[in-house]
Amino acid sequence: MSTVRRGLAIVVAIFLGACLPLPPDRPLPPPIVDDDDVAPDDDDDVLDDDDSGPPDDDDSAGDDDDSAGPTDADEDGVSVEDGDCDDGDPAVYPGATEVCGDADLDCDQLQPECPATCAEILTAAPGTTSGAFVIDADGRDSASLTGTTTWCDMDTDGGGWTLIMRTVWDPTETAALLTGFVDWRDVALGDPTNVADAYRLPGAFWPVAATLGDWLVTARIRKTDGGECSPLFYNETGATISLTAASAFVTYPAESVFFVRDQLSTLDTGPAQEFCVDENDAAPWFYLSCCSVCPTMIGVNGWDVARPSITHSYVAGGDMNGADLGVCGGAETEAAGGLRGVGRMDIFAR
Repeated sequence: MSTVRRGLAIVVAIFLGACLPLPPDRPLPPPIVDDDDVAPDDDDDVLDDDDSGPPDDDDSAGDDDDSAGPTDADEDGVSVEDGDCDDGDPAVYPGATEVCGDADLDCDQLQPECPATCAEILTAAPGTTSGAFVIDADGRDSASLTGTTTWCDMDTDGGGWTLIMRTVWDPTETAALLTGFVDWRDVALGDPTNVADAYRLPGAFWPVAATLGDWLVTARIRKTDGGECSPLFYNETGATISLTAASAFVTYPAESVFFVRDQLSTLDTGPAQEFCVDENDAAPWFYLSCCSVCPTMIGVNGWDVARPSITHSYVAGGDMNGADLGVCGGAETEAAGGLRGVGRMDIFAR
């Protein structure tokens, strides 16, 4: 009997001891860690070492539904969970800057469209400065040509001018522009950002580039010492371009000087094909008997090689700002047969 009482006393003592507070010098036991929670975190703020889920996702919570964290293998700052549609390419993510006509980079499943003209670029973003831009003026739904780089003058006379052709003093440069109609229509030639390069925007782009019917020619008269005068600016309005399968046509005002024939002449088409283009190396243009403003030509009593030229009387009449040969500061300039040599001629449309 005494043995039974002693045993009960021990059990009671143990039970009561477990309920008594710990001495102040003993540490608290570790918090209970949920090692099998299938629901969201229980706010224990501890990564549960024995959880059945993957590692903690850095949300200061240890829960079984944690993932390994946002997936951003290409380290572009946007995770797959946030919409990165190509986590192997850091250039691809929602909001990425795109190049028109190039691949979809912003994950909207659409190929980026190019603006049609420099005027469209300026309208969409007033204050845009002059520079090189990619445009697609032959039609966004056309597969014939993709976006092409040209130069946009965003400053002169309200801006929005699309460079369609540049000719330069060096005849080896401008010789590349002497082509037949198909190459005139379909091929971009030269670098629009290099002012020493002859350049031409594909003719298929010209009708849209000239939608407003505005034209601008900048002519830098050539000095005999090889330098160039400050530019003269000539403008014209009311001239639009149209294409057929075999040629190009311009509708222009009666007083036009830029255009003196309604049909384009190239090496294989047009009314001035033989005399202007073939015989005088005139770059394809709308010629009658060669020109007052000539992109390039040899010309009767003119140059012995093809040069950009403008008639002396045209220069003397003053440009759109009233400027004339005074822009040359009295320097001697290239002249032959009533023509003034032009070191560089830029033709823009709007």
